[in-house]
Amino acid sequence: MKSCSQPLPALAEAGLPSLAVERAGGEGERVGERGASAIASAEQDAAGAGREGGSMTTTPVRQTVTVTVNGQEYTREVPTYRTLVDFIRYDLGLTGTKEACSVGVCGACTIELDGRIAASCITLAVRADGANITTIEGVADGDTLHPVQEAFINHGGFQCGACTPGQIMAAKALLEHNSSPTEAEIKEWMMGNLCRCTGYYQIIESIQAAAEAK
Repeated sequence: MKSCSQPLPALAEAGLPSLAVERAGGEGERVGERGASAIASAEQDAAGAGREGGSMTTTPVRQTVTVTVNGQEYTREVPTYRTLVDFIRYDLGLTGTKEACSVGVCGACTIELDGRIAASCITLAVRADGANITTIEGVADGDTLHPVQEAFINHGGFQCGACTPGQIMAAKALLEHNSSPTEAEIKEWMMGNLCRCTGYYQIIESIQAAAEAK
């Protein structure tokens, strides 16, 4: 599988959900087109968080965020610059979601946000207020693993495991959209999820096996 430094190709034009789409005011936007602006916005929020009445303070602006994660509702007060991945990991204690590149191109932080997968490292927590989120912890049904999880175990779809949560979230989304993808479709869809151990063949085999098991 070829790797790239850019998110997934223009799947939105074909009506496909992808890692390159995140929730933004109820309207999907491509991360590849707005990754830099999202990061810049977060930095501006951070820089201006304590600016009140034209004077700087040391106290960041905070906002109450309510989200439903894996079927459970959470309400937390967080700084407006808090990224969603940090909110999930540190405010909610759900550490299955990983952060690697921090710029929305590697796929390690992939979550499901209102039915579409998104890069949580460049999404602000306050923009997810009211959203329904699924993380890797919510994929299994109790003690019963999802077919994609079982396939990754049985077919060696992971090595160090750092990218595995994001790989599984993306693969799950693919099979929910296309239950019988070709190898080319799998490669295209998973292009936004990088594996630094270069275990791509096993990842493809795992997704194919999960498709056959469904």
